[in-house]
Amino acid sequence: RLIEDIKIASSIIDKNHNFIFSYNHTTYRIPYNQICYIEKEPIIKRCIIHTYTNDYCITGTLNGLMEKLEGNFVRTHQSCIVNLDNIKRIELVDNIIIFKNDDKTDMLNIKMKREIKNMIGVS
Repeated sequence: RLIEDIKIASSIIDKNHNFIFSYNHTTYRIPYNQICYIEKEPIIKRCIIHTYTNDYCITGTLNGLMEKLEGNFVRTHQSCIVNLDNIKRIELVDNIIIFKNDDKTDMLNIKMKREIKNMIGVS
């Protein structure tokens, strides 16, 4: 019984730390801490998940993804969700977010700049 309980507990913990989705008949399991940001592709109903090492496509909207994501994910732009835990710095003059893997995005809405600064502790 103990082994069965450990397996159940492990699967619960595993689900809580991974974003699981399917695309083109393939199921992906991405640790939340590996996701830098998610951006909406123009015109089509598809988003790109940018991680430290790869990019993944997912069908859906950013609103739908925000409902599924757990952790420190924030919408910084009409077309972008970022993981606050993976932000290295923000270039406030140019509205550029730089992530720990040196990837960059300029999808920082001017209206969100103050809120994001407060969330990550930039003065």
